[in-house]
Amino acid sequence: MKLPSPAVAIAAHAAHALAATAPGDGRCTVYAWGRGDHGRLGVADAFGNCDIRDRATPTVVTLPSEADRR
Repeated sequence: MKLPSPAVAIAAHAAHALAATAPGDGRCTVYAWGRGDHGRLGVADAFGNCDIRDRATPTVVTLPSEADRR
């Protein structure tokens, strides 16, 4: 898979993968691809709901802000 910038971390399982690219603005960007059933990719739809569709190409995962994680 081609990412817009080099990956600094990769995690993979039999049916899905994640990659984090180097921080551009102080935060890394996380990409996910593979089988999305059960929301395992962490990709949200346009309404912020968990999107369970499969992804053949890397898709940006929207991470919660620091305040949202508390």
